[in-house]
Amino acid sequence: MPLIRNKRVRGAGKGMQSQAAVSVMVEGAVQGVGFRRFAQRAALALKLAGYVENVKGGRVSIFVQGDKRRIDRFLASLRKAPPPMEVQEVAAKPSRFRPSVRSFQIRPGDMAVELQEGFGGMETEFRDYRREFRGFHQEFRDYRKDFDGFHGEFRDYRKEFRDYRSEFGGFASRTDESFKLMNSKYGEISEKLSAIMADLAAQAKHTTELLERFDAESKESRDRLDESLRLLRDAVERLPPRAQNP
Repeated sequence: MPLIRNKRVRGAGKGMQSQAAVSVMVEGAVQGVGFRRFAQRAALALKLAGYVENVKGGRVSIFVQGDKRRIDRFLASLRKAPPPMEVQEVAAKPSRFRPSVRSFQIRPGDMAVELQEGFGGMETEFRDYRREFRGFHQEFRDYRKDFDGFHGEFRDYRKEFRDYRSEFGGFASRTDESFKLMNSKYGEISEKLSAIMADLAAQAKHTTELLERFDAESKESRDRLDESLRLLRDAVERLPPRAQNP
């Protein structure tokens, strides 16, 4: 009786897809280092179903089913498991397809082994963080070096700022004294100008009154002159005519 049974499943717009089931035995340093969780993540990423469990002899047993091409990619990823996992051999053989298996699970084992497995997974993540931290550590050194340069430049600016602040203090003091002096001098000038303007206004008013009076007197004089000329003209007209010689 064959150990594998292929199923032809209709895909969305792609005709028929080939399904398969495989039993896998992984040997090496694969227990207590987070390998089962690694295998689960890889299977779920490829949308495969099955399970993974620790077995005797420090090995890991995997049952996986789904698309044949995805299973091949899954097996390839197992062979490239990152440290601290050390995969020596991945032996796969056909198995029976199990329609009831629809997800990929980790089958737990002995409590002590599970705890060790958890610490192994944490060690893997810790190594990743440590590697990443080394990159940040180097980057931090570069920033610190740049900061040292900015620190020296900041000291120069700080010293320059102190000079400007001292200079500005002197300028502010001199400006305040100048404004006080201007206020004193121009205050006196303003008072004098106000007095002169008041005197000029009074004189202008007086001059206007004199002009108005002169204009009135001139008009009266003109009227009297006109009247005198009129009387003279009448008197001349009344004189008798001169006699002519024979």
